[in-house]
Amino acid sequence: TIKYVDAENTSKVLHAPVIQTVKFTRTPIVNVVNGRIVGYDEDGNGTIDTTSAENAWVPENSGATTWPEQTSPKANELTEQGYHETTTPSVAAVSVNAST
Repeated sequence: TIKYVDAENTSKVLHAPVIQTVKFTRTPIVNVVNGRIVGYDEDGNGTIDTTSAENAWVPENSGATTWPEQTSPKANELTEQGYHETTTPSVAAVSVNAST
């Protein structure tokens, strides 16, 4: 979540927050005899690709693993409220993984 707040009074919201999401899933392969997880399917073919639960997370949406760049509010949106133009014209894109 990107929040636009007053630098001196962070409880004062200057612009609606921007929420960006990237979803990850993992698909366990279960032993039907004992019910234990024996591995994880990463490509949807029903076979074990990894036995590492930590490494089994894959992006839910066709490989989307980036929070895109977000342009900050336009100067006039802030000056109308009595503020100067933002010192951060944009928030850079960020590559993410399941641990982010």
